[in-house]
Amino acid sequence: MQGRLHFVENNEKSRAKQLGIVDFSKKYDIEDMVKDDVIFCATGVTNGDFVNGIKDEGDFFYSETLVLHSSSKTNTILKNQSKK
Repeated sequence: MQGRLHFVENNEKSRAKQLGIVDFSKKYDIEDMVKDDVIFCATGVTNGDFVNGIKDEGDFFYSETLVLHSSSKTNTILKNQSKK
């Protein structure tokens, strides 16, 4: 995974400077972005490779969320049913 910062408003650059970021064109690798204990969650809106998208089944909505947590070594998909 790689990424670059993209600023929409000028105040975002000044905030980044306050956080110690000096190179606004740097390409960040995963090691730059993740340095400690991390929790990552992603809920599917549309069907994808990892989780299904939200399904409307009349009285209920069904969703799936991928949950990753480094220190507990959690790697699971949560399935949820919500009443309309």
